[in-house]
Amino acid sequence: MTQANARQKFGSWLDGGLQIMLRLCFLALLFSALGLVLATYAQHQNQWLGHSLTWWRELGYGLHANLLFFAAMLALQQDHHLRIDPLSSRLSPIARGRLDRLFDLVFALPLTLLLLATALPWAWHSWARLEGSASPSGIAALYVFKALLVLAAGLGLGSTLVRIVRPGPRAAT
Repeated sequence: MTQANARQKFGSWLDGGLQIMLRLCFLALLFSALGLVLATYAQHQNQWLGHSLTWWRELGYGLHANLLFFAAMLALQQDHHLRIDPLSSRLSPIARGRLDRLFDLVFALPLTLLLLATALPWAWHSWARLEGSASPSGIAALYVFKALLVLAAGLGLGSTLVRIVRPGPRAAT
């Protein structure tokens, strides 16, 4: 088996696993967006569904952060990230693929590693003490939101690795 075939097989295996994770993350994005709408509505109510204004506001903040991270990682995985169009449109598909790999190695990989290295101890410490809100009427399980940020960073790292090991030029977007 040649190195290119091994890389292609590893990339397709990793990509298949990420596709399953992305479907689950899309459902999480959908529920986060719906929860964010409800939380925004509930912030304008005095007491809604038995929870205080503080609880709903903290829920909105947590859902908004997770929605942002999962959407960014989903865009990166599906190759919908921002490019400089006047530059990239003039390049051949092979040169564009090389430029994308360079971006992945220089920017995306260090960024996702930094996010994961920062979020993992933060979430681990939060889970260890079952961190809740500082406010008595706030959310009792803030550690769940922090764990979701670790999941989003892990998804971004996996997506970046797939993009790096995938052989051949990428489709033009």
